[in-house]
Amino acid sequence: MKFPPVTVRPSLIAACATLATASLAGCADVSTNVRATGMSRPPQGDTTYRLARTASQEASDVRLQYEEQVRGALARYGFRDAGAAGANPRYLVSIAHATRPASIGLDVPECGDASGSCSMPPSSGFWFFLRSYVHVLSLRFFDRETAREVYKVVAVSRDHDADASRTVPILVKSAFAEFPYAGAGAWRVTLHPVKNGMEPGVVSIKPLAR
Repeated sequence: MKFPPVTVRPSLIAACATLATASLAGCADVSTNVRATGMSRPPQGDTTYRLARTASQEASDVRLQYEEQVRGALARYGFRDAGAAGANPRYLVSIAHATRPASIGLDVPECGDASGSCSMPPSSGFWFFLRSYVHVLSLRFFDRETAREVYKVVAVSRDHDADASRTVPILVKSAFAEFPYAGAGAWRVTLHPVKNGMEPGVVSIKPLAR
């Protein structure tokens, strides 16, 4: 006996994909990979800084969101924002971020700048049919007087949401999860997602092979 063909409307597929993405973003814990070099203890003495933005970096909504949350995180660790007109801050802090599609089953390169990342596991199970995206945040601290990089951290997440703004609090929280990065190295951070405007909560931090 032959069964009639089943037709799945594109609108239904899109609705299911949207529901699945929303479910992932709002319910399940999320993981990020983080790699840091440089700073091994909290800075002593002068802790003033200024965010450095190049002429090519537009003040997009996502970038402004990153800047606001990075300022908040730095303040919690005793850093003082000298502001755009601040006189001779000790540190210049650069923020780079990127979001790009990632092929399912393909590991992305090891942590680098915002065009690179940490290796993240591919999608599996029920979510395999959704397009996967890699989100990267890179923070670099430079000593203003010597122009020497004194610290760098890269945080990477992978999900099924092209909206980079949803990952901002997750990546910023992950980047500061092991401050002051004693011994540097790499680790995986598992977090509860953002709910009701609250910050994501750190569930666990596990070392990764260097």
